[in-house]
Amino acid sequence: MSGIIVGLDIGSAFIRVAIGELDFDNNIRIIGVAKSPSKGVNNGVIINSSAVEACVKEALGAAEQMAGVDVSYVYVSIGGSQVSSINSSGQIGIDPSSRNRRMDVGENAKKRAIDAAEAINYPLEKQKLHTIPREWIVDGISYKNEHIKDLIGTEGVQKNRRHNHALGLPEKWPYPKDACRRCCHLAPRRHGAWFNPY
Repeated sequence: MSGIIVGLDIGSAFIRVAIGELDFDNNIRIIGVAKSPSKGVNNGVIINSSAVEACVKEALGAAEQMAGVDVSYVYVSIGGSQVSSINSSGQIGIDPSSRNRRMDVGENAKKRAIDAAEAINYPLEKQKLHTIPREWIVDGISYKNEHIKDLIGTEGVQKNRRHNHALGLPEKWPYPKDACRRCCHLAPRRHGAWFNPY
């Protein structure tokens, strides 16, 4: 399974599976696709896990047969009314002594900014499913994620970290995982998922 990436979308109309193979340049070539009519899902929320399990098994089996591989790990797309998102921002002084001296950005400042951005209150009925880093800001200069290597060693006074947090209803989140676990002994982990709150 090395170099194989599998996406599973549990939708209200269809269950879709795509199997891709990474080449030496990290490009993905699709080698298997399948879909089956969805049962047990209403407005993106699983209401009958046994019915979903059967649909996932059907689509996954067809995609595996097309690709000629056995799947042991999938990325599950989670959407629907149970998923939402909020943005957060954490600002810290780069100088750990709080004297606001200009200093080089190091790993310690990076960690403190991440901790500050994640220290937010979620609605009581929700739990955090995933955190998506958005950007770093040092003294008003933005560093997007692809330029993060340029950030360490930069001199500044203040550092800001911006995140997007995907939130879900705790009682709804286990169902996609459970359906996948029971189908062909898959065990998707929480980070093996992507979220669509829009």
